[in-house]
Amino acid sequence: MNILNKINIFKPPGKNLTVRDDDTFIVSYPKSGNTWLRLFIYSYYYKDTTFKSIHKKIPDIYKQPKYLFNFAKSPRLIKSHEPYNSMYKKVIYIVRHPYFVSKSYLNFFRKYNRAYKDLSYESFIKMFNNDELDSFGNWVNHVSGWINSDLKENFLMVRYENLLNTPRSEFIKIINFFYGSYEETKIDYAILQTEFSRLKNAEVNNKMNLKMIPKGNSNYNFFNIGKNIINQDEYKIFKKNISSEFKNLSNTLGYEI
Repeated sequence: MNILNKINIFKPPGKNLTVRDDDTFIVSYPKSGNTWLRLFIYSYYYKDTTFKSIHKKIPDIYKQPKYLFNFAKSPRLIKSHEPYNSMYKKVIYIVRHPYFVSKSYLNFFRKYNRAYKDLSYESFIKMFNNDELDSFGNWVNHVSGWINSDLKENFLMVRYENLLNTPRSEFIKIINFFYGSYEETKIDYAILQTEFSRLKNAEVNNKMNLKMIPKGNSNYNFFNIGKNIINQDEYKIFKKNISSEFKNLSNTLGYEI
């Protein structure tokens, strides 16, 4: 192995991950519940209330080093925010109302990027709509790319709202999709351990070793909104500044705007 390859194995693979045919990916547009679902699945399989090994058991392609993926046993369960990728053969895709995605994403940027500290919601929504935030494409292109894929029985779409309102049936469906069967007591345990209020309290009081959540600006929490509560003034701004494509896809998914 040459020097360059030795260096690269310590870097996250990102979109250049070498995909295996039996990999399962947890995919979503950012701030749609990916971390929450990852925590639930980890809690189901490993009774570890600190989640200290989650980065090894369910690695993130943007944070964990390449060597960890290389040595992981199959089948791997992997976190990703990538837009549609035909190399992904089995996918759990999480979708969330774009208004709440935007609120959570702005909070995320304020926590980890000083340049966004004083950015108004209206300015952020314009960037959100115009694909000016990240390398994942805008919400419309990301969601439509995945839900219109040809993965068929190897594609499971999960609504964030259903995870909130009917967690037991949703999590059973997810575990069945990944593993083929489930255990009642493990489902109940994982739901209890990953209640949003419990995760938020653990973050605030540093009671959880979450390596995938950097500290950032302490004025903002990673586990921030959870339940969907509409700010009517912001919602008017949201509806005013999103495109017709946003509205049409939202309505198709049952998110009436």
